[in-house]
Amino acid sequence: LAVARQTVQTEMLVVPALRLSLVDQSDLIRVGDTVTYTLRVTNQGTGPDRKVAVKLHLPEELEYLDAVGPSNGNLDKRVVTFDGVDQ
Repeated sequence: LAVARQTVQTEMLVVPALRLSLVDQSDLIRVGDTVTYTLRVTNQGTGPDRKVAVKLHLPEELEYLDAVGPSNGNLDKRVVTFDGVDQ
């Protein structure tokens, strides 16, 4: 009786897949209104991502007031940069 044996090696690869969404809190916006936008970055992939930073370029019609959340928002010349978070 012959017995066949075979060894197979596989390498599991993981891939991050980032999804970004930017949504205003109100659909009716009038000139002079204060508008809150929610920025979400979600990793829908099978692996982590590292050192991800997001930059938002503000049009002239918008004025930056504040950013609140798990990442710091810093304004420099109409560009808001959000630092990465450890997740």
